[in-house]
Amino acid sequence: SRKRKASSAKIGKQAADSTGWEALDDVKQSQLLKQDGDGAEQPKSYSKAFLLIFAVVSSLALYINTLSNEFVYDDLVAVVQNPDVRGERPISILFKADFWGGVLADPKSHKSYRPVTTLLYRITAA
Repeated sequence: SRKRKASSAKIGKQAADSTGWEALDDVKQSQLLKQDGDGAEQPKSYSKAFLLIFAVVSSLALYINTLSNEFVYDDLVAVVQNPDVRGERPISILFKADFWGGVLADPKSHKSYRPVTTLLYRITAA
């Protein structure tokens, strides 16, 4: 355990020397470091709450631009014109229909079975 701590300290010192860590005064070093349960100093990490907030805000910032856009390509058939999504048929049909609103047993069906996706589209469209 002592060898491991000594080796860890040596590696840490080498990394610190290569990054200019020694140039920082003691006050700045102590602000950047915190002690763990063994008394060994560890770099200060971001809190989980900060990371969660950052992830949510980043996701919303990227997604918000899409809200004013229209449906394109196959969205018109799969979402806008799909009677299962528009609520024109009972929910039980979702489990017998393909993604495009056609009957799975029909030979012309693509056999793309996505009832949960279609249900979520239906809930969102309501």
